[in-house]
Amino acid sequence: MEIEPKSLKTLAEATETLSVSDWEVIELPQHLKAQTVSAEAEQGPKLRNNGAEAEEPGQPYAVAFENDTIKAREMDKHRLIAMIHLQTKAYVEARDINAAKEQKLQNEVTCLKGKLERIEAYLYDNEFAKKK
Repeated sequence: MEIEPKSLKTLAEATETLSVSDWEVIELPQHLKAQTVSAEAEQGPKLRNNGAEAEEPGQPYAVAFENDTIKAREMDKHRLIAMIHLQTKAYVEARDINAAKEQKLQNEVTCLKGKLERIEAYLYDNEFAKKK
């Protein structure tokens, strides 16, 4: 003869009556409600759902958790926007720096080409003068 522990009985009773869908508020059996209320009184207003707080006293936990999730996603969105803005700014600055370097190199190449032409002309003139 096996004796089923009390905690397993209450768990079985609770699972028989539950039909859970997303964000549905679940009614607990009376004896579990009393335990939950006393546990909440010990913990204060913070709930177990990632520290979610009910914004209104009668607000269900699922709604408070959903509100915190929405707030977290908004913060993530703002963080991503700031990161994209900084990356864009860095790209534009790098592009401008590279364009300035390219222009400087182009000026140096033009200058060196001019010097090379003058040197070639000088050498040509000297060679032509020696032949005379």
